Amino acid sequence: MKRIFILPTTAILFILCVTSCVSIEKAIEKPNSESKIVIDTIFSTYLNEHRIISTYLPKGYTNENTYPVIYATDGQIIIDSYAKSLDSIIATKVIPEFILVGVYSNETIVPNSEFEYRNFEYIKDWADENDTLLNSRFSNHFKFFSEEAINLIEKKYSVAKSKNGRHFYGTSNGAGFGVTLGSENPDLFSNYLCFSMAGGNYGNLKWTESNFPYYYLSYGSEEPFPLIIAIKEFDEFLTQKKFKHSLNIYNGGHDRKLWKKEFLKILPEIIK
Repeated sequence: MKRIFILPTTAILFILCVTSCVSIEKAIEKPNSESKIVIDTIFSTYLNEHRIISTYLPKGYTNENTYPVIYATDGQIIIDSYAKSLDSIIATKVIPEFILVGVYSNETIVPNSEFEYRNFEYIKDWADENDTLLNSRFSNHFKFFSEEAINLIEKKYSVAKSKNGRHFYGTSNGAGFGVTLGSENPDLFSNYLCFSMAGGNYGNLKWTESNFPYYYLSYGSEEPFPLIIAIKEFDEFLTQKKFKHSLNIYNGGHDRKLWKKEFLKILPEIIK
């Protein structure tokens, strides 16, 4: 599903050029006087390209503590717009301190196509079966996200390194990616916040009665009908299999502001 993004392509390219020269910072030893957003770049050997990762560190961050962490798809539209709200609910003790990591997607338009590389990275088996390069995008991004991006964060910051302290957040195609990711690698994250899921694949389910993750599903009453049908089918699948999950329907459509509202509402159930 095509999405509208806040940052223009020129801005993203500028950020990439600037941050690609930034080396990994030294470990933070003293608590932050203010929250901060750190931008890193990583060269993915799987994707054979640089990727940007933005990390929200709470005001009291220190290496002496280990923080729960949420890894989000489409980091370019997550971190900056969420920071002030996270500052507020952490300061008022609604939730404890935690770290939010936004992994950027590739919004470049595929040559001779109306779609972005992002679509092929998030949706499994979406490319023409004869297009080897595009077909490999999903599996390569899958490994980049679940291995390279997480390894970078775990080496640089004092974050949880086990399933219980790691969580996933995605919207639209990014949420669909989360459904596929959790189905095929159930020991990576304990909770998946998947809003307005588009393109999820759970045909290769590798869950057992003891290791399945918890899915928080949410969508708007005014979403496109095919998307609603797909989410309801996933909800029914989880219900039939007796996998615990939740489904919420909010008033509205495919809207970033509403996704943010849902995210902040669910956070106290995730970060305790």
